[in-house]
Amino acid sequence: MLGRTASGTLQLSVDSTGLLYSVSVPNTTLGNDTYELVQRGDFFESSFVFTVDDEGQYWTSNADGDYRFITSVTGLYDCSVCVDGAYATDGIEARNSVSLHVNI
Repeated sequence: MLGRTASGTLQLSVDSTGLLYSVSVPNTTLGNDTYELVQRGDFFESSFVFTVDDEGQYWTSNADGDYRFITSVTGLYDCSVCVDGAYATDGIEARNSVSLHVNI
């Protein structure tokens, strides 16, 4: 774990692209290693766990497949920088020596 909303070390928000999270990286082995791997470009994917009810989503289909559109989330439980995440193009940034910024 790198941060929590309860301690103020993780900030969550929503913008025109989607979920935005920013964490104040702890001065720990895990924090320093994660920051370095993001800065080098080894970590560039992210994932998160959320719930949505039937009114907060809709589905469409076309020749390319089925697509799920989420309009509202009922709960957000985990967001993480990871090796094989659900969001490979989310744009993780090591903004400075103490902050990771992710837009999903």
